[in-house]
Amino acid sequence: AIKYEVTPELWSSTLSHPKQTDFNNAIDVWSRDETRLIGAFPRSHVQTGPGELVQYIGSPKDRYSMVLTKFMVMHSSYLEYYTYAMPEQVRTYVQAKHNCEDIAMNLMISRITGMTSTYVKMYPKYDFGEFGLYSRGNHMDGRSQCLMEIPFFMSVDIPKHTELAYGPGGV
Repeated sequence: AIKYEVTPELWSSTLSHPKQTDFNNAIDVWSRDETRLIGAFPRSHVQTGPGELVQYIGSPKDRYSMVLTKFMVMHSSYLEYYTYAMPEQVRTYVQAKHNCEDIAMNLMISRITGMTSTYVKMYPKYDFGEFGLYSRGNHMDGRSQCLMEIPFFMSVDIPKHTELAYGPGGV
């Protein structure tokens, strides 16, 4: 069993040393509503209409619909839920693609809470992962495909958009 209620996740290829104030801000935002998924790397999508193709957007300008797992804070129970209650078809799909666990996690938490993930601004952000999954030529198309297929497997809608973002001083 997981001992703590909060789970911060920080990839080794990202934010090698986040400022303590940024980390504390993320924990503070999470503690105001412990059901939320908090993250520092927002992403978005575009869909032209219901049932239409979905296009993944890696650098949203003004609104977002999910956060990456590179840096996130969430309730520990979501890890257990992802492992034991997430539809097997989703976990198998994510494993086969070696990608999109963040999309599945965002969708799962949104399904549980009815809320979009929360973006917490951190500057400067350092991402040393440009040689990983992102460097594959079909990465963005693969992410778009995940945004169409994973919601179908989970019987949920694609994530909703929001403009809400927290900086070090609040909203």
